[in-house]
Amino acid sequence: MNEANRTSFLDMLFVLILVLILLPHQPENAKETILEPKGNLVIEVSWPDDMNVDVDLWVRGPTGRAVGYSSKNSEYLDLLRDDLGRTADLGKLNYEIVYGREVPSGDYVINLHLYRNRNTSKWPTIPVDLTVFSDTKSTSKTKVIQESAKLHFEGEEITVVRFYFDAETGKITDRNYVFTPLRSN
Repeated sequence: MNEANRTSFLDMLFVLILVLILLPHQPENAKETILEPKGNLVIEVSWPDDMNVDVDLWVRGPTGRAVGYSSKNSEYLDLLRDDLGRTADLGKLNYEIVYGREVPSGDYVINLHLYRNRNTSKWPTIPVDLTVFSDTKSTSKTKVIQESAKLHFEGEEITVVRFYFDAETGKITDRNYVFTPLRSN
């Protein structure tokens, strides 16, 4: 064994011994602490897979900052997928998703914006399905909203739903459909 290999072997052996010595000495409270995240929201929209259409999902929570294609993150909301229809998309699914981790209780607005429609002859209106899931524990996910909407022309923005979210219970209350522009704000 040459000198370089021997040194590497001894370094690895030292690290292994160090881990074995320190492992039993973890603080007791560190072993028992299980964090259960509260106030998680998952917001998904989808439209027919054979459409070459770019629908944008916009979501605003209590802080007033909307999340969408041009502003993908806020303090607790993230746009995870910005679907462009068939443009630069190798997949066949048409969907967008916003995930909120440890979102606060408060008022939420969910909008759709028809950015681009390249299927006007086949699809005069664009049907979009919205599903909102809430989970108050990392192992559970409950569907709390299921809505359908239609978009009619490029540039159209609609409010699909507004609601109050209770982060402690994961419950939705005070649901309404009053239009609130998000994309321009």
